[in-house]
Amino acid sequence: MIALSIVNILLSGMLTIAPLVTKAIVDDVIAKQQLNLLLPYLILLLAVMGARAATTYFYSYGQNKLGQLVMTDVRAALYFANAGWLPDQDR
Repeated sequence: MIALSIVNILLSGMLTIAPLVTKAIVDDVIAKQQLNLLLPYLILLLAVMGARAATTYFYSYGQNKLGQLVMTDVRAALYFANAGWLPDQDR
């Protein structure tokens, strides 16, 4: 659960980096016509997008795993709570 919180914080941080890199591309590369900065900014943007995709994958995986564990616990609790109500199988 703590790992999901950390991944969520990383994901929200990465969501703010991409617009900042885009702003830098517009301000530094396009406005000032410094085309030599375009490749490093694009590499940074692709790295951020890749990290964001990986983080989103692990966050979704963790959420699904947590949901499955909760459903397993609920089913087990319901089964053991109602086990006395089941008819005898010996007859």
